[in-house]
Amino acid sequence: RKMTPVYLTNAELEVLFWAAQGRKNKQIARLLGLSEHTVHHQMQSAKMRLRAPNRTRAVVLAIKYGNLRLWPEGATE
Repeated sequence: RKMTPVYLTNAELEVLFWAAQGRKNKQIARLLGLSEHTVHHQMQSAKMRLRAPNRTRAVVLAIKYGNLRLWPEGATE
């Protein structure tokens, strides 16, 4: 099954990155200097674009689609 690329904004990707690190919206807001409401909105928007039912699935799909990387290119685990 072919994966159709999904466009995510930089703000959505930042929120997904920190969510992948286990951070809650309040913590993400503090890290990025945003309101918790803004972080919530960006997460909701990312979930909608990815057609994900929850934040965990949104992170998984963003990685699967190639939008989100959790480690630098060329790094080995």
